[in-house]
Amino acid sequence: MAIQVLADALYSAHGIALLLGASGYLAFYAIDAIRSQPSASRGGSKVEGRTRLIVAVVLFVVALVTMTIAAPPPNDASCAEVDTSEEFRVPLAVQTATASKLETPSNPPPAPKFHGGSFSKGLGSRLSSALQEAREPVEANDGSMHASATPEKKLDLIVRAVAPISLESCKPKDTTEELLTMSELVSQLKCHGALVENSKSPRAHAAEVLSASRKLMVALRARASENAELWASAQVLWARITHDTLQSQCSAASDELRSLRRAKSAPAKAVIIALHKFKKLENPLKEALSSSRKGATSLEADASLRTGDIADEISDLRESQVAASTCMLEAIQEARTLAQALPRSNAHVRTALQCSGDMLAGLESLVVSSASQMQGVGTAFALGAYLSEQAVTEQSTVSFFGSRHSSTRWVSGGGDLHVPEDIAKAEDLLLRGEELTPGSLQGDRAAARALRLYQHAKHLALLHHDSAAEWRYREAARVAAAHRRPKLAAHSLTRLGFFLSLRGRKEEAQVAVNEALVHFDDPLAQYLSVSFARSTGELTTDAEVRAAEAVLGAVAGRLPSKILEEQRAQEHEEFLWWGRVADGGMRVCFAAQDAAQFLICMLCGFAFNLPLAAP
Repeated sequence: MAIQVLADALYSAHGIALLLGASGYLAFYAIDAIRSQPSASRGGSKVEGRTRLIVAVVLFVVALVTMTIAAPPPNDASCAEVDTSEEFRVPLAVQTATASKLETPSNPPPAPKFHGGSFSKGLGSRLSSALQEAREPVEANDGSMHASATPEKKLDLIVRAVAPISLESCKPKDTTEELLTMSELVSQLKCHGALVENSKSPRAHAAEVLSASRKLMVALRARASENAELWASAQVLWARITHDTLQSQCSAASDELRSLRRAKSAPAKAVIIALHKFKKLENPLKEALSSSRKGATSLEADASLRTGDIADEISDLRESQVAASTCMLEAIQEARTLAQALPRSNAHVRTALQCSGDMLAGLESLVVSSASQMQGVGTAFALGAYLSEQAVTEQSTVSFFGSRHSSTRWVSGGGDLHVPEDIAKAEDLLLRGEELTPGSLQGDRAAARALRLYQHAKHLALLHHDSAAEWRYREAARVAAAHRRPKLAAHSLTRLGFFLSLRGRKEEAQVAVNEALVHFDDPLAQYLSVSFARSTGELTTDAEVRAAEAVLGAVAGRLPSKILEEQRAQEHEEFLWWGRVADGGMRVCFAAQDAAQFLICMLCGFAFNLPLAAP
């Protein structure tokens, strides 16, 4: 509370003035109290000086708290300044080079061009209106596009192998939209779907396609009674377009969040703007989920429709759903990581929290709940990774996400050992996602699962759930070694050895460390191996001692903690000193650091017949 009050004062002109004045006032009375040296005849001077100093401090604290409490809450104008994220402004993070890969002389980038910090008004207004139309829900009873009895014309659609530059490629030639038949409208909608899927277009272009597809859906809804099969196909296509558009927007947001995270010193305002932009994906996600439910409902009502081309479209839709859900889970985790690192003392952060302190809580809940209902392999693994991160996080409350509600139940998990329910659920999802993953990607996911098991083991070890932690250390090493990740296997076994040594199980710890060194020369494993060998008296020859000394010198600066590094340095210095004794004779004993070392040196010298000085 005191830090927050001080931060509020530092970010206010009046607060700074008050602090400067109060500091001068306190300094004057402090100096005055010091200068008034009390004597026997002036016994009350010291008491009077202290009283004035205490009164000054109390008045300062009261004034500061009053100023903070009386500060007006942020109004609409200040909140609007926080959310200044236009849809097409240049990201404040480091730009990625993915968009430039699609640019060719014949295919210029569809993203707007910026000049002097702003883009073309004509293009900006067109894209803004397209976004506005993309946000408006489809009216169920819109009869503005009434079907008229007109002869069918063959629709000439141009679907190129690469992404079309604009929506004009999907429009029929020499035909107005009012004269199109239902099959022609569905073909145009299918072209829009190919446009979004193949182009990997930026958010602006994807929203423009979504707006045009929405208009087609309004026209098709008015003619739904003409052909049930075409209407069902249109609903599936529409659901796929919404998911592909969501994935395109999510990928752009995720790339920006990732760039900010990797920048490490990104401005707080840039992070807040990126979080606001990501929050705007909540409505597109709701629309995508709604369109999927409506399409599934219409197909369930008539089993005869789930054949032929519609069955293939449903399969494609499921792939789009999995891709969009996986992207949203990864983006949510990126956003959480960024929000967790935001300094609450920053003025922009405090204003944003006062305006919308939990703005991403609803989106996070929607993403997790929708992903839980997915059956896709990629979604299951991404959800497991996300739940794993949340299960081991130390902060229960994160800015803009609110409080995390973790389960307090304990259930049987890996190794038939009871663990918190969140950890058990995450591990089940990770295992299912790994086992169902085909091809070479399975090895990557197995390595990622091994890393999560290692993190679970560290978390459980801190909670003193030793058996559950030990099983996960061993399982992480087994999985990593089975998929050619020797460094991770060695690291996990090394941590297990260190953990067992802290529990007093030295023999088991030494076995784990030796097994780790079979996989990889982990620095901590090398240090622990020397330490265990020294404590058990296994260093019996001069060659073994000097080899141990060389290992301690080789791992300098590579141990994971300052305490371990200090212990290594001390042991290394002892090795070096006894080496000087062996080479220089008993005379070196007189340079001992303390009496105990001197006595040990002299007794060992007499016992092993060391010469007084080196020959």
